[in-house]
Amino acid sequence: LSLSRTEALNRCYVERKERRSDFNMCTVSDVYHITYFMLPKSGSSTGRHVMKDVKHGFSGKEISRPECNRKLRDSEFLNIVSVRNPLTRFFASYDEAFVRKLPSQHRIPLKYRKFMEPFQGWVYNDYAELFDDPAGVRLLTKSFETFVRDYDGEIVYDEHLQLQAPQLWDNSQDKMFQFDLAFDTKELDAKFHELAVRVNAPPPRVIRGRSYPRRFNTSALADVTYQKICRLAAIDFCCLNFPLPPACTLESVAKDERVMCKWVRRSDGQDYISHTLV
Repeated sequence: LSLSRTEALNRCYVERKERRSDFNMCTVSDVYHITYFMLPKSGSSTGRHVMKDVKHGFSGKEISRPECNRKLRDSEFLNIVSVRNPLTRFFASYDEAFVRKLPSQHRIPLKYRKFMEPFQGWVYNDYAELFDDPAGVRLLTKSFETFVRDYDGEIVYDEHLQLQAPQLWDNSQDKMFQFDLAFDTKELDAKFHELAVRVNAPPPRVIRGRSYPRRFNTSALADVTYQKICRLAAIDFCCLNFPLPPACTLESVAKDERVMCKWVRRSDGQDYISHTLV
C-alpha cells in the first residue's frame, strides 16, 4: 500500500472474530509523555528496557492493561509501537510457544497437539540436543510444518502466537488505537534515538533483545506451509504493510486462498484496511 506503516495501522479494520485484547502491555513515561505498547516477539524486551531506563532512556514504568488503554486514548501522550515482519515473527512465536509448552503439552488444545507427538515427556535439554544434529533439525522442521497444517488460530493457547494488529484494537471505541509512531523492529535503534531527540530525552541505550537461531530449517519449508502462514497472518501483512513472501504470490495459489488486502467502508464513511479471507 502507498501508505506509511503508521498510516496503514491507524486505518486498519479488524473483524470481530479476529480481535484480541487479552495480552495488552504498556510502558509509560509520564516524564516525556510517551506510551509504548509492547507486542510479544516484536521488540518488546528491547522497548521495555529503553522505556524504563532512567539514565539512558525514558524513565518509564510498566502499567496495567486498563491503565494502558486509558493512556493510549490520552491525546497528550505520544503513542508508539514496534511491529515485526509477520513471517519472521510467526517463526519466532512458534519457537517461543514450543519451548514454553514442551513440559506442559496438555495445555495445547488437542486439535493442534499432533506436532508435539515426537516430544512426549521431553524437557528442554532433550530438545537442545537436536540443534546441531541434521536429523534433529529435519524432525523440528517436520513438526513445524505439522503445526502450521493443523493450526487455525481459533484458540490462541500461548500469548506469543497472538497476531499483532488484533491486539491494537480498542474494543470500547470500536476502532484501532491511534499511534503516532509504528516502526519496524529492524529500526529499533535508530527510531528510539529519533524519539529521544523529539522529546528532548537523553540518548537511549538500546540493548538487543533475546535472540536465538531458528531451530528448524526455514529454507526447507514447502510452499504450502508459507501460504498457510500468510493466510493465518493476513491481517498483519495488510494492516502493518509488509510484503508477502514469494511463495504466497505464486500464480498456483488458489484464488480463494490468496491473501489480498481490501478497503472496507464503515458507518463513519471512511475506508479502512482489511483482507479478503475474513
